[in-house]
Amino acid sequence: AREQVKLVNTVPSAMAELVRGGGLPAGVRTVNLAGEPLTRRLVDEIYGSGGVGINFTPSASSDLMVTDTTVINNNAFNGIGIQVNPTGSGLVRTTLNRVTVEQNNTGIKVDASSSTGTLRTTVRDSVVSTNSGTGLWTRAPGSAAATTLIVNSSVNQNGLDGITADSPNANVAVMNSTIMGNMTGISAPGGGRLYTYKNNALNFNFSSDGAFPNVLTLN
Repeated sequence: AREQVKLVNTVPSAMAELVRGGGLPAGVRTVNLAGEPLTRRLVDEIYGSGGVGINFTPSASSDLMVTDTTVINNNAFNGIGIQVNPTGSGLVRTTLNRVTVEQNNTGIKVDASSSTGTLRTTVRDSVVSTNSGTGLWTRAPGSAAATTLIVNSSVNQNGLDGITADSPNANVAVMNSTIMGNMTGISAPGGGRLYTYKNNALNFNFSSDGAFPNVLTLN
């Protein structure tokens, strides 16, 4: 029944208790507040109470295209701005074009852990910044292959890694992009693979910039 709730109509003090007691039901699409002063902090908490801004979980071959979109404030525990997390064995293609992903927990997560297929993701002309965790995380711990291409984008000022290629079947290639001001610029735990076209700005990250072990050529 909780998941069937679409509208919440109450006073700000009651909403504050609901948000702090576990957050809004996942199905809520409209919140009406009246009768008491409304603070900016409560507004931020309401926006931040959701788990995932865009959650793409197909069970067969599918395409997702997101253009000219801002995804912010999914900053609760395990909150994610944009998640690609398919099941099944199909080809899943995702294109994020002129997208801003800010002030979430994880910014963008491409997760192939529940798939046996192929994930191909392109992030182009986009900004991934000020997320409290990792900015852009590609993960492929099983048999599925996940390849992410980042082009003409900024991955800056994230609380953990800017870009992560996690596990052996995760591949991330970066072209003409800026990776600055993160705790760690780039990382490849568990055998992930990072590629550069040698035209990126990877500097001024706080703990470590990291290094691209693989170089691709422009043809």
